[in-house]
Amino acid sequence: MLLYLFLPLLSSSSILVTAAAGMGEAKVTMLIAYPTTLVFNSTYYLANHVPAVAAAWKPYGLTGYRALQSQYSPTEGAAGDPYAMIFEAEWPGMDAVNDMLTKTPAEEKQRFEEDEKRFTDRAPAVWFMGVGAQG
Repeated sequence: MLLYLFLPLLSSSSILVTAAAGMGEAKVTMLIAYPTTLVFNSTYYLANHVPAVAAAWKPYGLTGYRALQSQYSPTEGAAGDPYAMIFEAEWPGMDAVNDMLTKTPAEEKQRFEEDEKRFTDRAPAVWFMGVGAQG
């Protein structure tokens, strides 16, 4: 399960450090996508979780964020959008992401992991993306 937006799959920071070694300091967008489910409290997520995460990540270099919400209702979303919410976190590079993942105190990670249970019953998918092209 993703801890708030700190991921257990990333708790092995050697994976990130290895990936970051060849990436330089290109800007990185961290995407955290919560699957469409009947148990997703978007009101709580947007009012409580997102501001807390943004405040916790800012000291590590978070430069911006957006929470993108599905425009389908939960029952329609099951047949339409695969994700109820996608959180985009903008970082100056993988070094900043690695700092956030490795230097955040364990107690804070645990607090956000527990908070996740207040708005969803499913673990999100997470990606780290760089710009390949834009117009």
